[in-house]
Amino acid sequence: ETETKYVFVAASVLIIGLTVVGYLFIRNQKQTKRLKEQKEELGQLNQVKDRFFSIISHDLRNNLTTMKLYFDLISNPDYKPDEDAKEFSKQISSSVENTIDLLENLLVWAQAQIKGIDVKPQTLDVHALVVDNIALLGGSAHQKGIELINETSSFTIWADEDMMNLVIRNLISNAIKFTQHGGKVTVRAYQVEGKINI
Repeated sequence: ETETKYVFVAASVLIIGLTVVGYLFIRNQKQTKRLKEQKEELGQLNQVKDRFFSIISHDLRNNLTTMKLYFDLISNPDYKPDEDAKEFSKQISSSVENTIDLLENLLVWAQAQIKGIDVKPQTLDVHALVVDNIALLGGSAHQKGIELINETSSFTIWADEDMMNLVIRNLISNAIKFTQHGGKVTVRAYQVEGKINI
């Protein structure tokens, strides 16, 4: 009877020990998995940040180049204002507004990095988004004699407005960059399996 009692106690201790070891092992595995997920998430956020700053710096450089060309032109002693100059002045005004918007986006992004990215999806009109971004990049297109054409329909999407503007502006900006002088850049949108491709 005493031996049975010892065997029972030993078995109980063994079971408790195995349970504790199993619990610690599972907890350690969960912590390792959580740390790995956090590392991957931080890596993705870092890539997004780098991409964002790359786009912002690219757009700012384009706008500042446009403004520099204008100031170089009007500071030339032989410069004589004409009808084209008025149109160019409008482009510069738009470029300045665009630069202000970009800086505001940059500040919002910096704030988001401190407080966490705050995505605010809402119903947006694709055509209106493209109209706004074509207006903002008109100065860059004008420098290369490129015509910007908006052939999007009024599709509605559910998305964050700042993020969508960033994406569309980057698409158009790259198209301008890789289009030859005197060419055309056309923006189209179409629906495929419930999604809108731009």
